[in-house]
Order: sequence, then structure tokens, then C-alpha cells
Amino acid sequence: MSQQQPAGMPQATVTCIKWGNKFPAYYVNRLYAGVKRHMDRPFRFVCFTENAEGLRPEVEVFPLPVVAYEDAMVRAMTTGKRRGSWRKVTIFQPGKAELSGPCLQLDLDVVITGPLGP
Repeated sequence: MSQQQPAGMPQATVTCIKWGNKFPAYYVNRLYAGVKRHMDRPFRFVCFTENAEGLRPEVEVFPLPVVAYEDAMVRAMTTGKRRGSWRKVTIFQPGKAELSGPCLQLDLDVVITGPLGP
């Protein structure tokens, strides 16, 4: 797919989070490839993880943020019979990977099938 860079489009930041062993590195690599194929502007691809082994060199790796309240949130979610990942919101704390400009956070099980432009 040939992509033309629209003039004046700011760089986008695409983030994902990989922790534990449910999703191996190839999920991150596949997600990166999908973004590269379908993004209409320059972008940086950031992965927060505790294990960067096997990730493509184009993927910027940052350590998983420490979540001081994670145990309390997991207990509250379990009690309320809810599911979710509070870890995701921590990547937007000031000072984490210097995120700026348009930012898109994607789960590792996302399959990109079309343009990611506005």
C-alpha cells in the first residue's frame, strides 16, 4: 500500500502493553506491522513490557509502570465481578515514554484491517 504523507501531520504515538506470558512477542511484532501498513503519518511504536526479548528493533521498549494501587484495584474488580486492566491507564502518567501528540493505545489482540487515519 503506497502511503502519501499529508503535509503538516504530526507524528502519532502508538502504544501497547505486554506483560506476563499470555501474548508472546510476535503479537507485538504483528501489531507493529499492521500499524506500519495502515498508518497515514509518521509514528513511533512504544511497548511497555517486562520482557523485550523477540521484539522488532523498530519497537521502542519501556519498562512497565509500577502500579502502587494494583492489588487494591484487582480486589475491588474481583469483588464487583468486573474485569479490566488498570495498568493501561498508568502509561499516560507524566514522564512515561514522553508521550506527545496524537496517541493511540492498542491491545495486543487487535487486528488492523484498514486505514488508521483520521
